Amino acid sequence: MAAEAEVTQTGMNALCATTDPGKLDAVRERFRSLVRAYSRSEFALIGPITEDNRAERLLFWPDTRGIGRKQVERIIRTRDESATSVATLATKSVATQGLGALEYVLFGTGADDMTQPDHATHRCAYGLAITKLIAKVTSEIDADWQNQSGSVARLLHPAESNLDYRIWLDSGQAVINILAHGLEAVHDTRILPLVGTGANDINPRLALWWRSGMTLEALSANLEGLSQLVAVAGFEQGLPEDQRWLAGSIMLEFDNAGRILDQMDGQLEDILADSSGRERLRYLQTSIRALQREASSDLARALGVSVGLSALDGD
Repeated sequence: MAAEAEVTQTGMNALCATTDPGKLDAVRERFRSLVRAYSRSEFALIGPITEDNRAERLLFWPDTRGIGRKQVERIIRTRDESATSVATLATKSVATQGLGALEYVLFGTGADDMTQPDHATHRCAYGLAITKLIAKVTSEIDADWQNQSGSVARLLHPAESNLDYRIWLDSGQAVINILAHGLEAVHDTRILPLVGTGANDINPRLALWWRSGMTLEALSANLEGLSQLVAVAGFEQGLPEDQRWLAGSIMLEFDNAGRILDQMDGQLEDILADSSGRERLRYLQTSIRALQREASSDLARALGVSVGLSALDGD
């Protein structure tokens, strides 16, 4: 993601220098690649990303009241110059400085005007400041992940002298939490708003990334990242011999969810308007629920760990 953020920043800088429609198309594609990279690692909410509000600074979501959108719209409407500087933007609301804000700059109302010189200056400068800030945050996270004395190193090499990961069971607990809480977030904040409780509840604009058309691609990348976590974690090594099939069963369910997503081609609005599309989403919902059950209950219990509360559990 850090590498994609740098490329997106370069693309935004080129757009601001030329206001060429082709440059706008190019930076929009770079944004989509950045969202894919982000989505693969989105739920690894441990270590460096938990510090300094980094997770919220990268993405302020869910935003059921549209607070972030209103703040971004106000910055653009009032041509707030303080939002065009990385230093001052970093002091503003997290909703105005992350991927959600950048999506609105590139795809929201009036975005095409960035190719018109008399409209482009402020909005493009604001978008450039966002990309610089995202690149800065992701670069810091990446550096901290590589820190040989940091929390990630302690996760991979637990020791009694550590305050966080003292034994392998502590590390296993942390990784299981990533998996379980990630699946919970996929179900509750990605799929449930789309499926709703009835035909009248269906609203594509409740979906994350609907403006950029990245809702389903990002969801696929979410599942890809969580699946990769299971593949490399080596859970089966810690399972009793008669329960080692659990890790394989989870991977099969991930494959099943991936196939369902692959069958949903086209625009999100069209999929939701079609009964067969909505049925596939409900089937996907069932698959994610099965994954949640296997990870939070079956796998965790077999490993001798328990899944802690997530941010979605409220107070």
